[in-house]
Amino acid sequence: MLRLVATDGHRLAFQELQTGVDAVEARQVIVPRKGVLELLRLLADSDAEAVLKLGANHIRVAIGDIRFTSKPD
Repeated sequence: MLRLVATDGHRLAFQELQTGVDAVEARQVIVPRKGVLELLRLLADSDAEAVLKLGANHIRVAIGDIRFTSKPD
């Protein structure tokens, strides 16, 4: 299960997505607003499958030939 939460300081958005991957442990990553906006742009421009990898303090998404990495501020 992938749970996504976002806020602008006044509103809270929540989304759950079922994945085909069994996670060994729960992980949490905070992605800055600028990173989320760039990722949305990349996802909108491609129909390719996105592969998500979580590191110790970053998130990496592979979409076709593109590699997107974001670290918290």
